[in-house]
Amino acid sequence: MASISLKINIPSSGMMKTISFDPKMMIVDACKLVRERITDAASIGTPKDCGLFQPSDDPLKGVWLDNARTIEYYALRSGDVLEYLKKTRPLRVKMMDGSLKTVLIDDSATVGELVKTICERVGISNPGEYSLLDEETDDEKAAASRRRGSVSGVMDGDVMLRWLQPDKSLRGQNIKEGTVLTLRLKFWNKQIDQNDPVQLNLIYGEASSILTILKTSISGPATYSGNSMLDLQNHLPPPFIQSCSFRSNVSFPFHSSSQYWF
Repeated sequence: MASISLKINIPSSGMMKTISFDPKMMIVDACKLVRERITDAASIGTPKDCGLFQPSDDPLKGVWLDNARTIEYYALRSGDVLEYLKKTRPLRVKMMDGSLKTVLIDDSATVGELVKTICERVGISNPGEYSLLDEETDDEKAAASRRRGSVSGVMDGDVMLRWLQPDKSLRGQNIKEGTVLTLRLKFWNKQIDQNDPVQLNLIYGEASSILTILKTSISGPATYSGNSMLDLQNHLPPPFIQSCSFRSNVSFPFHSSSQYWF
């Protein structure tokens, strides 16, 4: 099979060089060849910390090439550009107790894999119950408000956070470097290890956050005169409505000119 000529770009130095590859060559071997042919590649980092990235005009479509795959797997053609980049980078994570942790991650890993790494670094023994959230953009907030009954995230104060998809990388979800993500419990397990101080502290922070939302959202007097139907949307703030799924109209046995506390 004929070789394929690819342009290898080293963004950190601006160096670009065309190298011929065997289409059946494994990506891990292609990385070794890049380091042999381009001297600037060695200055980026160690071989295990670097990899080949296929950029795209659409930030959601750029992909890291898997070391266990071959070049022909990615349907590359002669003249295509690949970037040789450092895969490891620091990620700032906001914990449920409000503290910030900085964790060194593999940028090519999926969110599910990153959650396991983060939980291991901070001492969380049940990573399967956690996931990462990111602050929604204005367009995402507008889309979420149209999805009645769907829960795509959680509230953090006045900010709506969306759950990241566990099977995609951060780049694949347009999460830029420097973004602070939030680690939260997504699946609650009834069995809580009372001997695990890290788990207890994080659950306490999560519970406190939920109670604060409920207290600020449903506290206050309301007076009704001869009306047997209560429209909750008229009495709860928009953030609370967006984060919950409930029936809009609820029947109550109101008495004339009575006052009820919620």
